Amino acid sequence: MLQYPYKITALAQLDACLQDFRQRCPAEHTDILIQVFSASSERAFLQELIHKLNEGVPGALIIGMTSFGEVYQGTLTLNTTVLAFQVFQKGRVQLQVYDCDAESPQQAGRRLVQFCSTQPELVTLEILATLKNSNVKPFIDEMAAINPQVTAFGGGADAYDPASPIYVFSGDRVLEKGLVVACFSGADLHVHISTTFGWKPLGMPMKITAMDGDMVIKELNHKPAISMYQKYLNIKKDESFHRDIVEFPIFVERNGRNLARLPVSYSEDGSLNFAADFRLGEYVRLSYGDPNEIIEESRQSQLKTEMFRPEGLLLFSCVTRRFFLQDYVKLELEPYQQIAPSAGVYTYGELNRYRGGAASLNTMFLAIGFREGAAAAGQTVTPTAKAPAVLQDSMSLVQRLVRFINVTTAELEKANTKLARLAREDRLTALYNRGEIEAVLENELDQFRAGEIEGPVSVIMLDLDDFKKINDTYGHGVGDQALKTVAEVIMSSIRFADSAGRWGGEEFVLVLQGIKAKGAYLVAKRIRTKLMAANILPDGKSVTASFGVALARKDEDYAAFYRRLDKTLYEAKSKGKNQVVIDEEV
Repeated sequence: MLQYPYKITALAQLDACLQDFRQRCPAEHTDILIQVFSASSERAFLQELIHKLNEGVPGALIIGMTSFGEVYQGTLTLNTTVLAFQVFQKGRVQLQVYDCDAESPQQAGRRLVQFCSTQPELVTLEILATLKNSNVKPFIDEMAAINPQVTAFGGGADAYDPASPIYVFSGDRVLEKGLVVACFSGADLHVHISTTFGWKPLGMPMKITAMDGDMVIKELNHKPAISMYQKYLNIKKDESFHRDIVEFPIFVERNGRNLARLPVSYSEDGSLNFAADFRLGEYVRLSYGDPNEIIEESRQSQLKTEMFRPEGLLLFSCVTRRFFLQDYVKLELEPYQQIAPSAGVYTYGELNRYRGGAASLNTMFLAIGFREGAAAAGQTVTPTAKAPAVLQDSMSLVQRLVRFINVTTAELEKANTKLARLAREDRLTALYNRGEIEAVLENELDQFRAGEIEGPVSVIMLDLDDFKKINDTYGHGVGDQALKTVAEVIMSSIRFADSAGRWGGEEFVLVLQGIKAKGAYLVAKRIRTKLMAANILPDGKSVTASFGVALARKDEDYAAFYRRLDKTLYEAKSKGKNQVVIDEEV
């Protein structure tokens, strides 16, 4: 595979590019694909460009879209048209075009799935779409039926002027609302996709409590969705809204992957409209760009790409990254110039298929390497430690603010973790406190009655014998140590999946899932034996306890079960203490 990138600012410059390409293009090849990323939103310009390409390279395939920033040989260029002539010497390329004015995205997705099923050596899909004005989620959902080994990448068309139309095109078809797909096949064709993110969550999670379809969030925590931006960032509903939010997308974690979504617009009722999907009940947060994280992730991506040893590179980057990094986009782009001939585009959203599931993304950077055959021999690529990038001017301030946010967030999360633990734990024994173990018990019983837990649920309640006498005779310090030792004995006698808590003064409750009453009876006897052998009291006397064991039944509520459990403990006490009594109704 060979790739030849070119850059033009006017159609008059195209002839020289075509002449140069014809001289360099090998005579033997299977397919030629011309990638076009153009700053022009004039349909007439695009049609004339396509016409000249068809005349200049007969038989070549053409795919492209309008852009909001172009990349030529690892360098950001503005108001240009970048072309990448990809010459495949064994691999094959086929184009699919879907006009969303003529068919629904779902129908288009089904047709793509059907086509892909006929391509046994399909490797990857390049998808260019009008994400700004088309809901492609149904198309993406249909792609789940494609062989998960087939990767996919791409992006959304954009324009420098928000009022200008956007286009995707293939061959001589220029679409204002649609998708074009390049299908790359070949047993000897290898494609490597590396992704970079770098945005981090900010603030407290908020639950999506109301939606209108898949891509409109109406409420977060039962309040208008836009209030998130108003409350935390003082961003108002006015003409500057889109400019102000561009660096603060909505963050959501899904299937172990961090995703970001930027609102396309807002409605008067405070709803936020997106070009990508959310799910009712998901938790989302604001997010912010961390320049250090972005640059470090970029370095790792560049290393992985270099190790792949591509023969040609395509770069897709969200325009948000360009606005955020400003002049420092060179730190993200320039290293690719040293790896392979490259061309790229700044997009309105990115598309990527990950582990068989495709997604529409924001704030991402995709580096797609192409190679035919085995990697060429060369010097081994090894990672080298690099100092953090030193940024200047406003970005230096951002670095410091990001560090402040990271440190304070870590401190707050540590404090919140500690508070959450304290709210659940008994401070003396470190077991669950009464409220938590009672909640666990109620939840287990509810799930058991509902059939969500198939196995039995057994519960042990134990009470230390003559605990008041221990406190009166030896002092409260010894009494406290006795409670701690009981907790240690309990935890050493149950499984990780079991739950134990301090019910009150000297009472404890153990919830054992998947164990019948007789098994719980044996656990209680084990704890009783260990307690008697423990060296707790100063004069060597044993500490004993009484135990009640009960098995949950599906025909009784929590109150009825608790009465049975308490009754067994009472019987153990009345029989002389230091006893284990199992419920007679088992």
